[in-house]
Amino acid sequence: MFDKFPEGKAPNPFNSELFFGLAYPDYSLKSGAMAYGLTARKIAGAHYQPDFLEVSPALSKSVEAFLFQGKAGSWRLILWSRQGEVQVRISPLTGCFQYEISIGEPVLILEKADVYFINENPTFLEWQDPVQNSYYIEQVRISDG
Repeated sequence: MFDKFPEGKAPNPFNSELFFGLAYPDYSLKSGAMAYGLTARKIAGAHYQPDFLEVSPALSKSVEAFLFQGKAGSWRLILWSRQGEVQVRISPLTGCFQYEISIGEPVLILEKADVYFINENPTFLEWQDPVQNSYYIEQVRISDG
């Protein structure tokens, strides 16, 4: 975050060196701040569960994925691609909500949907599964889908 500047002393908005952090010089939030806030709210009290998630060898170098288990069988998965847009299947997974990071609002994904497009922006998924399954992420090619 930027420090609060005295009236009339804010940094030059055209100096790119001043655009680090979670807010712009006018104190409006960057999308990273929104993602940080959503993540902080949603994984508070949850436990990181890397042993319940496997990423296929074909994706292991290009996809980052972090699985968290909350209370009462709730699960959260945060994932993104480091190599552009990728279509992935996450199984078994149904009845999932995807959160719009910029506003923090959930969008219900179709009950049977298990295929997602991910890119460089974090995708945040949440679902209920009291059975405590293990989850597998694999790449889906157009001919597979």
